[in-house]
Amino acid sequence: MRARQPRRPTPRRLLIGGLFLLVVVYYLFFSGSSDDELYHPAERVAARATNRTGSSSSSANSDSKSNNTKIDIMNSIIVPTFHERPNIRPLVTAVFGALPADLRSQTELIIVDDDSQDGTADVVEELWEEDGSYDKGYVNVVLVVRTKVEGTGLSSAVLRGFEEARGESLVVMDADLQHPPSTLPTFFAALANPATPFVIGTRYAPGTKINANWPLYRRLISWGARSLARPLTSASDPMSGFFGMRRELFLASQPLTATGFKIGLELLLKAPIREFSEEHGGNGGLKEFGYSFGVRSEGSSKLGAKVMFRYLLHLAALYRWRLGHIFPVLLILLALVTLWAAALGLAMALIILRRVGFGIGSESMDRLESLMEWLGLEGVLRVADRWGGDIGARVGGGGGMGSRGEREREKDRERRRRVRGEV
Repeated sequence: MRARQPRRPTPRRLLIGGLFLLVVVYYLFFSGSSDDELYHPAERVAARATNRTGSSSSSANSDSKSNNTKIDIMNSIIVPTFHERPNIRPLVTAVFGALPADLRSQTELIIVDDDSQDGTADVVEELWEEDGSYDKGYVNVVLVVRTKVEGTGLSSAVLRGFEEARGESLVVMDADLQHPPSTLPTFFAALANPATPFVIGTRYAPGTKINANWPLYRRLISWGARSLARPLTSASDPMSGFFGMRRELFLASQPLTATGFKIGLELLLKAPIREFSEEHGGNGGLKEFGYSFGVRSEGSSKLGAKVMFRYLLHLAALYRWRLGHIFPVLLILLALVTLWAAALGLAMALIILRRVGFGIGSESMDRLESLMEWLGLEGVLRVADRWGGDIGARVGGGGGMGSRGEREREKDRERRRRVRGEV
């Protein structure tokens, strides 16, 4: 009994297999989270307030440490950190140094640390005990230390800071001093008006600039990430990690995904910014403030391949949320166009290489011919024939390789006529 021959991977089977794989990837990564896994702002803030009221105020029984809980707070600055000990003191002194005295006493700075165990807590306690710390505002520094049990990551750290915040205006900034503290009074002044419930710092406003020492590859990554997110929002810098919003707007946000490292983009989409602004007499637009982007002076960036991959997954989830059931259709169409373009480019490259005498065999050309006909791209072969002949003529100077390319072209024409039954 003759052994069964394995099936050849025809283009049709490959395409069907690719589409099946695409569907599997979509449902594994992009199908969204269940409602239980989403972050519900109003519910989480209420639950945190209840737990804080019912628990002991001693720091031994709480992950939140503060040296001043009695003064009325109007503004809260949330700073997520992980191994940022060298930047803590410069950040705190710069932030409170940029605020006028009356604003300084009404502003708290919440450091949400992902259990760095690098001495961050020691630096905060030193600032609390420093001479004149009350007048300088350092007593308004709050330290929240999260463990892996609660979760880690930038987005969830920001949301944890929002839960802890006592102010009506919430501002998020990085710990590396790339976001200028001098802009904070402008942020708070805008957020004091309910008509401007969301403000964002942009690196792309007229007159702003990015530090010349910022590496080129980081500029390219930032440009690419920004370009991918721009269709989702009107913000000029949707990737900015320097933004602020009113507490009421945050509580009114739709359920959030507490993953990734761009919670600002998520809030831009899921917070009812336009409705809230128009309700309070605004024009519904975002308020943007330009700032010159600096470079990190201490510590190292957390950006890596893993972070960028998670951003792409997060971005895909946001597109799915915005587009709904249209998203998988567009994803499949994009995959088909990509496959079609790749096949087209490969076919043209092989034909041109054959024309200039790189030894592409007739059997390979037969397979290519079948693939091109199956994809409906016979016209491309004619274009490649002309281009290949021209290239061969130029390379060979009208003879040699050029003549060989002409002979190969005639052979391909004869072969095509034979395959189609014309001879």
